[in-house]
Amino acid sequence: MKANQDQYFNAWAQGNRRPIVTRHYANPDAVFDTYAYPRGGAVLHMLRTYLGDENWWRSINHYLIKYAHQPVETAQLRIAIEETTGQSMDWFFDEWLYKMGHPVFRVTQDYDQSAQVLKLVVKQEQKPDPESRFPQVEFFRTPVDIEIGTATNTRVERVLVEPKGEQTFSFKVDSQPLLVNFDYQGTLIKELHFDKSAKQLAYQLSHDQDVLGRVWALQQLSTRMKDQATPETDKQQIVSQLAAALTTDKFWGVRLQAATSLNNITGETARTALLAALKDPKSSVRARAITSVASSKDASLASVYQQSLGDQSYAVIRAAALALGQTKSASAYEALAKLLEEPSWRDTIRSSALVGLGALGDKRALDLGFKYAAKGNYPQVRAAAIRLLGNIGKDDPRVFSLVSEEIAQAFNAGNFPLLAASAEALVSLGDPRGLEVFERLTKETGGRELFISFLGQFPELLRKNIAAAEKPAGKQPEN
Repeated sequence: MKANQDQYFNAWAQGNRRPIVTRHYANPDAVFDTYAYPRGGAVLHMLRTYLGDENWWRSINHYLIKYAHQPVETAQLRIAIEETTGQSMDWFFDEWLYKMGHPVFRVTQDYDQSAQVLKLVVKQEQKPDPESRFPQVEFFRTPVDIEIGTATNTRVERVLVEPKGEQTFSFKVDSQPLLVNFDYQGTLIKELHFDKSAKQLAYQLSHDQDVLGRVWALQQLSTRMKDQATPETDKQQIVSQLAAALTTDKFWGVRLQAATSLNNITGETARTALLAALKDPKSSVRARAITSVASSKDASLASVYQQSLGDQSYAVIRAAALALGQTKSASAYEALAKLLEEPSWRDTIRSSALVGLGALGDKRALDLGFKYAAKGNYPQVRAAAIRLLGNIGKDDPRVFSLVSEEIAQAFNAGNFPLLAASAEALVSLGDPRGLEVFERLTKETGGRELFISFLGQFPELLRKNIAAAEKPAGKQPEN
């Protein structure tokens, strides 16, 4: 039965019936925006969670049969649900489909030990945009699942948030709650401000069975760790908690978030955890761990990165190649030059080797840059080679000529990857003649408005690079 339900839903979602759209849009292309796709999928998930699986699938089945081979509107999905479940769904469709916005919740908790009652105060702090021409929701009505965990048990309570500024919910518990997770499993489209102590967040990170709850706690701890107002001893404790999540959490998404949060964090605790994560079974975690530990630019880790050049994952190889180049290690050039010859799909590994050589900045790679920037190589290889030439070719007059030609050809051909690579290379070269190249291209017409807008950022970057190069060595800025 489940397989048939999945087939029904896939057929419906991929077909021409697209009920999740707003009635208000400025132009036809607006029906392809985030309200119709990412938000649309999220709203469907919210609707399914509210109805429950049984009512959801009965409603979808009724909708598909009743309106088979007919053009439909959003309202007909609502009608089908109401006919199936007997529930009025006007409020849901009005809030989430016909109006703009999302709730911004501020939640505070208080525990009455004598009465053994947990109280949650829920405020809605969203403000309608007075300049928007779209209808907006002032206050939302929505069910919310709340996970409550004590030393002896964990349960999930569903409450109904009313469309008003503030509401209080009370829950009888057997002891002081150790875990309170507002919007269990992250169903709602929302912003959440839930002030918790570092101890409460650490407990949620290590004990919450809800993956999204653990991710949220981790993000809150990471923000607190980077706050200058947080005492150093507290920061070190948070680092230890993030390191533990990186090495022990059972879900790769939490480990990935932990590796990201430890980027630019010094100290042996973070370093040890990140190096251990290089053996993580998930390639995305290994790649992120390399990127984070590489922020130290520690040349002693060059051998570690060289080992990762043999990883089965292209993402890990690319992260390792870049990290190896950033170390400026004496052994890096030979390892990266050898990596250029490694066969891969669409020369993906070759482009990674060129990225690493660009970070290394060794002028011995100049001929390699010319070789792989030439036509006939894959676009990502050419783009990496052009960036490499920009990094190491300031003293070679051939480089400016090549990059100037490439950016003009990419602009005329509508080739964005090569356009971006060439623009970055011109900035890296720091040649004042690059300003003339940008000026000439940004005066072009003929349907290249997006490219012109993109190029608009680069002249100022180039001017700053030129000024930095002309600044006398050792000169201090004036107060």
